[in-house]
Amino acid sequence: MPQKKKALARGPSRTAIGSNVTVSIILGCLLAGLVNYLSYRHYKTFDLSATGTFTLSDKTRNLLNSLESPVRIFMLFSGDSVGYTEVKGLLERYRDEGSGRVRLEVVDRFIERARAEALATEYQLASQDDVVIVRAGGNHRVIPATDLFEIDKGPPFGDRIGAFNTEDRVTSAIASLISGKRKKVYFTQGHGEGDPASKEERGLSDLRDRIGRDNADVGTINLLMQPQLPQDADAVVVAGPVSPFQPQELELLNGYIGRGGNLLLMLDPGKPHGLGNLLERMGVIARDEVVVWPARVAGVPVLVQTIPAETYGNHPIVSRFKKINLLFHNTLSFVRAPTSGKEGTRITELVFSPSSAWGETEGLSETARFDEGRDHRGPLCMAIAVDSGRVGNENVDLAGARLVAVGCSGIFTNDGLLRSPLAADLARNAINWMVRQDQLIGIAPKQPRRNSYSLSVAQLATLGLLVGVVIPASILFVGAAAWFQRRS
Repeated sequence: MPQKKKALARGPSRTAIGSNVTVSIILGCLLAGLVNYLSYRHYKTFDLSATGTFTLSDKTRNLLNSLESPVRIFMLFSGDSVGYTEVKGLLERYRDEGSGRVRLEVVDRFIERARAEALATEYQLASQDDVVIVRAGGNHRVIPATDLFEIDKGPPFGDRIGAFNTEDRVTSAIASLISGKRKKVYFTQGHGEGDPASKEERGLSDLRDRIGRDNADVGTINLLMQPQLPQDADAVVVAGPVSPFQPQELELLNGYIGRGGNLLLMLDPGKPHGLGNLLERMGVIARDEVVVWPARVAGVPVLVQTIPAETYGNHPIVSRFKKINLLFHNTLSFVRAPTSGKEGTRITELVFSPSSAWGETEGLSETARFDEGRDHRGPLCMAIAVDSGRVGNENVDLAGARLVAVGCSGIFTNDGLLRSPLAADLARNAINWMVRQDQLIGIAPKQPRRNSYSLSVAQLATLGLLVGVVIPASILFVGAAAWFQRRS
């Protein structure tokens, strides 16, 4: 019988293979598109910078989550400007955290000239400087690049970002635009105080401008010429008086405090101010002394009047200064008065000197030294805050009077702010706390971390010998050895 040939098994046809490949490609594209869509709508970013430059604070995130109306941010920069990448990266975090309530538009003024000119016309920009524009409702704020960050100039690395204030300025602008009515701050005059209109070294024009960015208007008042304080005075600032207030002026200030007013005092050691009774009424005594600190300059021990803040109190005014040096120059100190324990008043020491500092009661001289029983040993309080509107639970605020006293005024002048720009943030925070604009209390600038190495003269000589002699000689030796080996 003829053997039956086994039927050969047939594989899938080319049509089936082609169809299978086509379906696989389509499914792969759909899967990639789905993953891309989900990653666009739900993603997580990480800030790997050493100082958290692109991480928003809790205050900023809470503000963005509470927005009820949209906010638009325009970044009008030149693409090759110093700080472009850092500012753009942080503003993108505002957009992302805003969950659709914050719209960001980045405009390169040299590439998108037409759009840049349109924005300059719309917001009446007089110069070609880099700016960030924040708009909410019908109002807007223009923030120049000089307010967003500081630039460290010079060798060996050229221009670099120094203190990075962008989050503080942008968050303050958003909060001020949505907070409504602007506050009114009056600076007293007539006792040698600093003038907020003066651009001289002892003037306070720089501080005035910074306060103005926090939804506040600044004015001046001479209490000796006024029958009463203006009704719109949300806060009164006494900045470095050199002569005492008169009885009728003190009566106005005491009446203002009695009505729940807010007072910022910037006092100086050795200057008569006549505000002792008012301070004691609020539970504070300003000591008649100058705080000194034994330091070493070029290895030589000296007694200085520039005092670094070593520790800070638990208070919103200084909560952002924990890791930042704040310098006080020619300052007195404060202590609680015996009457400070009265109900409804909470006193908080804001800034403390190093424990090695002391309060010199006989004035500063080359032979000055600590006298037990007469001078006051550190740590000393150089700034203090009083809230008279608290009862029992600290969350209950009866809108009582608030006072902040600082033991020096020179750090707030135009010249002082050049040496210590953070002093302006201390004053701004104090005013915003007093007028209950907690959302405007400043965010401390992020300081870039510089990783550097310091080599001794011997180490530099060794490095020069290694780079200039040893390495080239080693290369020549290896080359000569290879040449002789080939010859042999």
